[in-house]
Amino acid sequence: ASNTYQQLAQNFPEAPGAEHAAFMAGYALACIPPGLGERHYTASIRLLDEFEQRYPESEKILRARLLRGILHHRLGNQVDAISMLTEVAQAPRADTSSTLPALRTLARAYSSRGEFEAARSKLMQAISLPENFALDRDYEELAALNATEASQTADPARQAHLAAEADRYYQLALALPSIEPSRKRTIELSHAELG
Repeated sequence: ASNTYQQLAQNFPEAPGAEHAAFMAGYALACIPPGLGERHYTASIRLLDEFEQRYPESEKILRARLLRGILHHRLGNQVDAISMLTEVAQAPRADTSSTLPALRTLARAYSSRGEFEAARSKLMQAISLPENFALDRDYEELAALNATEASQTADPARQAHLAAEADRYYQLALALPSIEPSRKRTIELSHAELG
């Protein structure tokens, strides 16, 4: 699919659909699941970067930067991921469909670097978004983040505090009335592992 979109964008650069085709060329490669698409992610980043350069006024610019940031995170390039995703999360014209995944991926990028406070801050921002209809995911990530940090600290008082916070966030996730039954079961299992 990516090759077809690339050919359309290259062969018909003035056509009304050229901008969309250029975006979709990178997007198609970005959709390959983790574990299968690493070699395609670099190509996707390049195509999305070319899209941004060719169409700097496009309505899809934030979406392209979001995808590039997510792909940098998947590839382990956390500095680049944090830079791009911060830009997306702070963009004045961003909406929840861009801001929410940017904040969630920022939290994961910071967490992978051991920057737990920054990760917590991004998840709290995600929770505060008015159109976040999957709060259970953010509470679950906060719980897991606290549990991970608790397992890495040597200070018993800090461990106890973080374990209590993990428990609290699991309980908040489970108490949401809109939680899907399968998600509830997954969170219950994670909560039980906390002990």
